[in-house]
Amino acid sequence: MAKKPSASAIKAGFAQRLKVIRDGMGLSQDELARAIGISQTRYSKYESGRSSAPYDILITLSDYTGYSIDFLVAGRMPNMPFRNPRRIKSKSD
Repeated sequence: MAKKPSASAIKAGFAQRLKVIRDGMGLSQDELARAIGISQTRYSKYESGRSSAPYDILITLSDYTGYSIDFLVAGRMPNMPFRNPRRIKSKSD
């Protein structure tokens, strides 16, 4: 049986995946933060691993990026594409 990853390892992996996804979308931290309705400072804490994202933010990130929550948090790839990215409007629209 595989060893369960520690909470710190999960948080570090989440932070790394957020940065890779954001960079891949060609967005700054501020642009992605605004798109999901939070401050850049708050988003930066998730991407640096200094803070964990609550469920509502995970759901919004998943909807906006098109990656499943399972992938965002644990790095597990689904068998099929989850959904199209950027299907939600930012709260500033």
